[in-house]
Amino acid sequence: MLQIISGKFYTNDDRYKHDGKGILFSNYSCVGPIETCIATLEPVGTYGSSSSYVVSYINQLEKHSPPQAGTLVRTGDSEIVEQFMYLCNLYFRSFFHKDKATVWMHCREHKDDSSDQNVPSHFVPRIFDRQINGTNDEAEGFIEFIDRVIGLPREDYLLIMDAIRNYSSAIQAINSNIDLAYSQMIYSLESLAQRSDNYVPIWADYPENPRKRVDKILSMVNEDTAGDIQEALLKDANLKARKRFIEFILDNVSDSYFIEQAPQGYGAVRKNELKRALSNAYTMRSKFVHELKPIQDQLRHPRLSEGDVFRYSKEPYFSIAGLIRLFRHVALNLIESRPQIEHEEINWRKDLPGIVHMEMAPEYWIWKTENINCNTIAQKLTGFLSHLETLFSSSKPITDLRPLLNEYEKKLDKSDCDSQKAMLTTYFLYNNIVNEDGKSDNHKEILKKYDDSFDDCCIESMVVRMILNAPWPWHVDECVGCWNEYQQKKYWKGKIQVPQRMTIGILVTIAAKFLENGHKDSFKEWMSEAVLEAAGKQEIQKTIQQAIDKDTSLAGIRLIVPDQASSKDSDEKGQ
Repeated sequence: MLQIISGKFYTNDDRYKHDGKGILFSNYSCVGPIETCIATLEPVGTYGSSSSYVVSYINQLEKHSPPQAGTLVRTGDSEIVEQFMYLCNLYFRSFFHKDKATVWMHCREHKDDSSDQNVPSHFVPRIFDRQINGTNDEAEGFIEFIDRVIGLPREDYLLIMDAIRNYSSAIQAINSNIDLAYSQMIYSLESLAQRSDNYVPIWADYPENPRKRVDKILSMVNEDTAGDIQEALLKDANLKARKRFIEFILDNVSDSYFIEQAPQGYGAVRKNELKRALSNAYTMRSKFVHELKPIQDQLRHPRLSEGDVFRYSKEPYFSIAGLIRLFRHVALNLIESRPQIEHEEINWRKDLPGIVHMEMAPEYWIWKTENINCNTIAQKLTGFLSHLETLFSSSKPITDLRPLLNEYEKKLDKSDCDSQKAMLTTYFLYNNIVNEDGKSDNHKEILKKYDDSFDDCCIESMVVRMILNAPWPWHVDECVGCWNEYQQKKYWKGKIQVPQRMTIGILVTIAAKFLENGHKDSFKEWMSEAVLEAAGKQEIQKTIQQAIDKDTSLAGIRLIVPDQASSKDSDEKGQ
């Protein structure tokens, strides 16, 4: 939001402008106001346990041209102050927050009581000191820093701001959960590397213990086969992520990190051990994420983790303080190295806070005839089935699909099997359900020409026959195989998804076929699966459970159309 209100994405000067202010508290104390290109940090109280600041800015949004109804004229004040706060945290190496008590708690010098485990200032130098006196050089540097951040290309800005936001969350987490804080610092560093995908792992990057075991096995096969096996193993996504994390940081650490910026003493990380320390840190992060395994025990003790690294059994382990120093160095180097752009044309409105992207109801798009391809055909069928399911439980009219179906008529003989099946499913269902005056002009010819299209067992045939209350001519094993294949592929691009009630209907229909063949155990198994699929629909679950108890089958269509299910319940109660 900070970058948006800078105006670098706007195309004209006709804007809604509002003066905005926010309050921040910090252990950092500066002498006078710091006026940046986007906001002014003005101290209003620098005495006592924490300093208070007013953040002043102009919240400006470009007006629509031509004007539009319902235009947003102001938004994002909270996000503006928060993003500015994150940048203050990083640059000043201090702790800023909207809540004064939070600043006091995180910057305490001693434990409050015996249960107080983590005092942040005992683990990290400077950031959580009770009071940090700012300098003029820091103020001037901060102004240049904000200039560079705002001048970043939009994609770089979003990437870096997300990392800095997570960095701020990580330093705050030190107070309550140092394991979480440690992992979050790794996430922050890892996120900076996400756009760098040029790092290819080699065999030496494979974890040492399994690599040695594999090497013994590979020694028994020829060299070409061994190379192919190594290449296949190196394609593992986690290994590539580790390689990218390590190499990106190595590429963005300058000599100053080891010279003027390094802490004095034995705890400073050395260049020749940085790669190993990064690998160990990544391993600890992975074990915490996947196993909730705590970080190296020594890193929990403040006196042992004062420097960048703690060395144990010939291995260097980054402390939380070391990770914080590393992140700041890498982030500042990255910001400094990226190009500066004064004006950029992007769709900035989609990034405004409070906007949630949702899928439109099917009736607003399933009829459209633009961009018809294998993916949109399957998407339209999925939407149409959801639309039908809604219609069966309401009095809404069916959406007119005739323009779309006219286009389908032209494509039926030219499409692949999957697309043709999806188009025919839409065509058959629509023209069998809609009133006579709403049918496609050529529906009789098309229905006759493709009359046998739903004789084979597939998910589309199951749906069509169930909705039209036609028998399933297939053996139950064929139905089960078809259902399992659908389950495996339903999230694939270009495949359809059957809505909830229709899914339940398919399951009870398969169960009915098992009952016809005398397989009561399988009948109960599939009916029970239908009960679980009906989560959130207690009436349907009761209906299915009653059928299980009585060893009686249900017609799938009776669960798709609620009135029919209710009617059956009433009949059974009357008997």
